[in-house]
Order: sequence, then structure tokens, then C-alpha cells
Amino acid sequence: MATMEWTDDFSVGVDLLDADHKTLIDMINLVANSIEVGQSTETLGEVIQLLYEYAEFHFIREEVLMEACGYSDLDEHRKTHQSLKQKVSGILDQYAENPDSVDARELLEFMTAWLTDHIMNRDMAYAPAMAGRFVHKTKLES
Repeated sequence: MATMEWTDDFSVGVDLLDADHKTLIDMINLVANSIEVGQSTETLGEVIQLLYEYAEFHFIREEVLMEACGYSDLDEHRKTHQSLKQKVSGILDQYAENPDSVDARELLEFMTAWLTDHIMNRDMAYAPAMAGRFVHKTKLES
């Protein structure tokens, strides 16, 4: 099963957010791996829950940084985050009601397409507003 790979094309230029995006890619790849090795439906449910929780954490961090730099399209960006949270929450509800009703391959395709589109289009739009503002310095650079 094909996995999603991080490339520098996904970088928004903010180390914290890039690290979050890499983690989200890793979680999507956990879904791919669970399909490939035929792991239980229970494992899929755990991965979906983890993906939801981490995405929520990431969205909060991203929105705080967008607000701090005065990003003008913050409200619209929040709406895209809310839309994904509702979609994944619906999948979690569906899973809770009937675990076998969640198609892991459909979930994988949806999440891969959503994250790719979101980073490449929505997140890249805020990159110029954040450029150089949230740079982490090591002790040696200070």
C-alpha cells in the first residue's frame, strides 16, 4: 500500500507546523500500514481517534500562530479545520456504532487527499505572513 511521503514542497517555513504536518503524515501512514498488514478493526479505531486528537491539537497551534501574525484569512482557515473535525468526528461516531462500517481504504484516500490539498493550498497561503516570525534558535545561535 502506498504511503504518504513528506517532501520539502510541504514546508510552510515554520518548524513547529512542519513537524505537526510530518506527524499527521505518519498517522495517515499508520492507517495504510494497518490495512497492509490486516490489523484488526479495533486498531483502526484507535488510529482514527489518535488522528482526530492530534489534528485538533495541530489546528489550535496553527490558529494561534496565524492570529499572532495577523493573518487576514484566519476565519476562513478555521472553517476548513472545523469542517475536517466534523467529518472525522462523524467517522468516529460511525465507528462506535458499527466498526465494520468504516472503510479503511476510503478513510486513507480521504485523509491523504485532504491533508495534501490543505497544506499545499490553505496552509501555503499563510506562509508569507509567518515568514521569519516563528524561528526556533538553538543555544549556539543565541
